[in-house]
Formats: sequence, C-alpha cells, structure tokens
Amino acid sequence: MGKKHIMLTFDMLDWDADGEIGFEEFYLMVCILLSSEHDVEETFICHHVLPVFELLDMDGSKTINLKEFKASGFLFNLKGSDFKKILNLFDITGDECLNLSEFQKFTMMCMDAKKEFKRKRGRLQRLMDVCTHFVKEDELHLLD
Repeated sequence: MGKKHIMLTFDMLDWDADGEIGFEEFYLMVCILLSSEHDVEETFICHHVLPVFELLDMDGSKTINLKEFKASGFLFNLKGSDFKKILNLFDITGDECLNLSEFQKFTMMCMDAKKEFKRKRGRLQRLMDVCTHFVKEDELHLLD
C-alpha cells in the first residue's frame, strides 16, 4: 500500500476527524489488511458488513456511490469497473448507489459464489487425481 492509500485509509478510519485513530479503528485496519493478504476479503466483508459499509460510505450518506467506491475499493482489491457491475446487479432502488440492504445482498452473493467455486474446484481436483492415477497405471503397463 502506497503513501496515498495509507493516508486515505487513515482519514477513512479517523471517524471523529481528530487526527487520531482509536483501538477499534486500528483493529479494523489490521483485519482488513490481513483479509486482503490472505485473499479472504469476501469472508471478512460478509462477517463485518456494517463496519465495512460505514467505512466505504465516506460522506455518511448511508449509501456507497461510485466515487466513494473508486476511492476506497483498493482496501478489498476491487476496481471501479467491479463496482459498476455490482451496481447493475444490486442497485434495486435505481439511485446508482448501494444502501446497506443492497450491500448485504451483494456480500451474501459473494459468499455463495465463493462456496460454489470451492466446491467445483474440489470436484475438479478429485477428477484430476483420478486421471493422474490412471495415467500412472498406463505408464506402468508400458514397462511390461
């Protein structure tokens, strides 16, 4: 994370704008960084929907708009184009922002998609294991 993102993150976490962050804000930042480092952003967001929503809602409007998302999406490895797709799918009210309810629906869909991906990846791995087993047996028959 570069200096620009560090300063922006500090400003986002300095909720009372006193130039300091308290333990709760520091803890949230550490959790965000760890989730990003270990590629579990979706899980973190799903389990901490309200604090994440409040963090992304930089102007306190109780919605997340494209400008806010572009400014803070780096925290979760998301890009502006991702948010446009998210808006198209989850902006039920049509105001080109996500309210908390719409954001919650988005996080639940992310978790469901991740579970499905893991399930399919597990199935593919088992298929590859079976194929590898048969290839090894075929190679052994060639030695006879």
